Amino acid sequence: MPACDSGSSGDGDGESSDSESDTGDPQPTPTGAQCDPANTLTYENFGEAFMDDYCTACHASTVTGDDRFDAPVGVDYDTQADIQMLADDIDAWAAATDEVTNAFMPPPEATGAAFPSLQERRDLAAWLACGAP
Repeated sequence: MPACDSGSSGDGDGESSDSESDTGDPQPTPTGAQCDPANTLTYENFGEAFMDDYCTACHASTVTGDDRFDAPVGVDYDTQADIQMLADDIDAWAAATDEVTNAFMPPPEATGAAFPSLQERRDLAAWLACGAP
């Protein structure tokens, strides 16, 4: 899922992570989120809207060419099953917990001014940790 990647400050509008490469650049890091049995987030009440708002402008099978902003062909979130299959990558590129904040996605050039809040990124981690039901 390294597509659409763009560096920035780490305050929800670019790259941020607690892990760094050998060059000191932040790297996608699994959040390590654990599923809380009391979690009520579902595809219907959270995941579908999150993906529509922040991800499928690039990561949809109907988006082609330059409109994908370098999102790899086949890395698409058209369905809940697609998201479940790619959940670990989504977590490492866009989710957050108290320990890790991954704000590599979405890139500013793909979404304009629309970025998930820190709470939305935490909800994403929680939802994915429970299997993206």
